[in-house]
Amino acid sequence: MKYLRKSLVVLMLNFFSFSAHADQSEFEVYRAEMPEKSESGFDLAMNAAQSPSQSESVQRSLIQAIGEYSYGLDDQFAIGVRLPIYHLENVWRGYGLLGEIKYIAPHSDQGFYWGSEIEAGYI
Repeated sequence: MKYLRKSLVVLMLNFFSFSAHADQSEFEVYRAEMPEKSESGFDLAMNAAQSPSQSESVQRSLIQAIGEYSYGLDDQFAIGVRLPIYHLENVWRGYGLLGEIKYIAPHSDQGFYWGSEIEAGYI
């Protein structure tokens, strides 16, 4: 791998209780960085939640993470693969696989920018 960009680690504390029927909302922070043409990159995003205990002696913690490998097709386009995993009761497990295409429009080094991401897969 010629290019390994700095990993983005986002740790957010969930202010809502975790349950099996919780809303699957997602929080992501994007940067204008993409791998350059013919180079690769890796990003990592994480979140953590504490479950409400049914009895006061048992509480569960859940850590979710998604790793993304990306490859630059040119200065504006990249393709990637995302692997979501979780850690519950001392076991790490994968729970899907996603493929994606990213586009970031040309922009200056400062200020706003726009882009698009299309992903398909299963969770």
